[in-house]
Amino acid sequence: SPADELNCGTCGYSTCREKAIAIFQGKADITMCLPYMKKRAESLSDKIISNSPNAILAVDSALRIKLANRALADILGLPEDTVFTGRQVSDLMDDFEFITAFSSGEHTKARKTYLEQYDKYVEQVFISDESNNLVICLMKDITQAEKTRLSLQKTKSEAIENILELAQLKEQGQLKKLLVTGCLTQRYADEIRTELPEVDGMLGTG
Repeated sequence: SPADELNCGTCGYSTCREKAIAIFQGKADITMCLPYMKKRAESLSDKIISNSPNAILAVDSALRIKLANRALADILGLPEDTVFTGRQVSDLMDDFEFITAFSSGEHTKARKTYLEQYDKYVEQVFISDESNNLVICLMKDITQAEKTRLSLQKTKSEAIENILELAQLKEQGQLKKLLVTGCLTQRYADEIRTELPEVDGMLGTG
């Protein structure tokens, strides 16, 4: 259409029509067209953003959401048709890291945080895009892995408390030997030897 005829001349032809004729005649390559390649790159970027399993959230300097992909709703457990664009980012989460990124103009390393209102653990990276006056947040859902880690940590703490209680009985002469068995000995054998000298021996599960 006439609207597509930019006639920018970057391909070496005076007009887009001349370039199109040259492509049809096999004398030019369509990839020599800068606007075409830019549009194609933007289309590819849109596909990547839309289909990424990680949330992508872009916020302007007024802390309004300019872009949010479908994965954001999935991670936060919100309906797929939730409208994010135009809302204040503080409606969804703490805006402190966005403000910090705008102030410093620097990217941040991956940071782990807990979004209490959604009961989600996420890993976030904040990217400052000064040319477009945006801060982009990439967010990965690590809830399952983090809850598993916390569960194991709780189990470890409870097991150590039990060992210490038995160690007191040993000191009182009610036990002759204190043997520890189970997965704790396989995972933390060195720590048990170093930090719990009351333990006389360990047995694995295998």
